Parts: sequence; structure tokens; C-alpha cells
Amino acid sequence: EHEYTDHSGYFTILGLSIFYKICNIFGFLNIFKFSLFNNNINFDENLQNIIFVTRIYSVICVAIYFTMISFIFNYILKDKIISFLLAGLLFVSSGSIIFLVTLRTEMIAMIFFVSSFFCLINFLYNENKKKLFFLILFFLFLFCAILNKGQVFYYLPCLLLISYFLPRKDLEFNLSNFQFLNKKNIKY
Repeated sequence: EHEYTDHSGYFTILGLSIFYKICNIFGFLNIFKFSLFNNNINFDENLQNIIFVTRIYSVICVAIYFTMISFIFNYILKDKIISFLLAGLLFVSSGSIIFLVTLRTEMIAMIFFVSSFFCLINFLYNENKKKLFFLILFFLFLFCAILNKGQVFYYLPCLLLISYFLPRKDLEFNLSNFQFLNKKNIKY
């Protein structure tokens, strides 16, 4: 028996169920729970309505993801036109367009993963009082991405390498704190 531990899709299912409930409150969806299918006569019509609402949810997730990608490109490159073009090139790729019509666990996992990448960049390269906050958010978003799709864990080394080689200001390294290493009475 497969328990879906490799890609549980926890946040995808949770977000979709909340979206179903919101659509039901506003009257866009008649059935928001699968248990209501048993007492329903219009099975085909309601199922088509659920598929349509699910595709709207998928489009919203794709829009959030590519807005975040464009924001991160703009944050790194400091040029809105180039960041928009890079996000647009990523959007028109065949792997990304399929997410507009199908709901998969990868999109929500990538939203969390990109959020964790942004928090890691802020932790590493900004000198402010919120460094610890960004580190905590990095681990929280990474945990949520792994919880949604387990294979995200394998992208962590790439994330760390990319964040290390990003353009940054020269880091000041004070050698006076390491003068104790010059003492001869330390035995190696």
C-alpha cells in the first residue's frame, strides 16, 4: 500500500479544500465535499464545475509562482524589464504551461521553495536586525516545500550553491578576531 510519502501534497490539498469552501460561500460551487456527491442527481454537471474551479485554482497558483519568480529576478538583477523577460521565458516553457490546466503538487512546493530561496538570500546578504527572522522563515518554507513534495529536498544543494554565487557586496572580514592563532604555545 502506497502512503504518498514521496509527495503527500499536504498544502495542495489543504489550499484546494479552502478554495472550494470559499467558492461555495460565494456561490460558484455547489458541492465542496466529495461526501455530498452521494446525494446529488447532477453528478456530471457538478464534477465539471469542480474541474473548472480546480483549474482556476491552478491558474492562481501559477500566477503567484511567476510573480514571485519575477520579484526575485528583480531583487537580484535590479532591472524590472530583464526580470520580467526572464520570468516570461520561464512561463512559456512547455513544463510551465502544463501547470495552467493541471493541478499538481509541484507548483505549491515550488512556491514554498522559491519563498525559502528569497529568505535565504535576505539572510545571507542583508545586514539588518531581521537576519534571524529570515533564517527561521527559510527553514519554515523549506520544511513546507518538503512536506508538500519530498523530492524538493534534493534541490537543497543547488539552492545553497546558487545563493553562494549571487552577486553581493564585499564582505568585511576582520582578522583581528583570529590573532590568537599566531601564539606559539598552542599545540597542534
